[in-house]
Amino acid sequence: MADSRLAKWYITAELTALRAILGLSEAGLARALGVSAATIRNWESGKTVPLRSVAKDIGQMAGVEQSRIDFLCFVIDNYKVPGLVANLHTRNVRMIEQAERTYGYMFKYESTFIPGPSQLDGYQHEVLRQPGSEEQKRKQERGRTLRARTDAKVDMLIEYNALRHLRGMTHWDRQIEALIKDSERPDWEIRVIDGAHPAARGSFDFYKPDGLPQAGPAFVYTESLDQSRYIEDSSSLANVLDWYDQLRNEVWNLGRPIKEIFDGGIQLLA
Repeated sequence: MADSRLAKWYITAELTALRAILGLSEAGLARALGVSAATIRNWESGKTVPLRSVAKDIGQMAGVEQSRIDFLCFVIDNYKVPGLVANLHTRNVRMIEQAERTYGYMFKYESTFIPGPSQLDGYQHEVLRQPGSEEQKRKQERGRTLRARTDAKVDMLIEYNALRHLRGMTHWDRQIEALIKDSERPDWEIRVIDGAHPAARGSFDFYKPDGLPQAGPAFVYTESLDQSRYIEDSSSLANVLDWYDQLRNEVWNLGRPIKEIFDGGIQLLA
């Protein structure tokens, strides 16, 4: 069975990112670990994969969160399986964060919640009831990362039912206004979809490299109640990825621009 190209990409991207946090050259990290500079180059180019114990050491040296280290180790343990699957306890959006930093095209369909990078503090506090959590801080950082990108296209499709949750917020109008503001950013578009449609069974993200050399292979990320799944363009799953791409195009064309839905205002949720 072929190794997962997506997992190999994530390992190389994350090891490179951790070395950047440490502020070390390849030779400097090699000295710290007691290996050769060629070994570091092989890890960061994907020619070889480090032991999970070594990856753990690098993460601890960099001082990053334990959940970030755990996910890197999880990917190292499972990189030989195309279409990574994580259960509820190991589910993590670290790969999504890396994709948001490096991929050229991102499509996010959300059936229940507003996409994480566009959530305001009030949404986290009153709708999700997660004020001040690590997850909230990471979503805010993801938003800053995406808004700073000048080389990426971002499409978001939101179920109208997900917006109805906002009526429980004290200042729900601010969240709508923030979404409209995001939709006005260059290379961003946010649409709203209502009624019965083919994607109504669950949320998913679709990522394409769009020619950016730092990106990995095209992939889909889906979540269910008890697990998450990364689907990549491997020989055994290519048809599944194509199906998601067709679904993405179909439901996107059914959506309406959020600014058109609210016509510059917020009266529809009043």
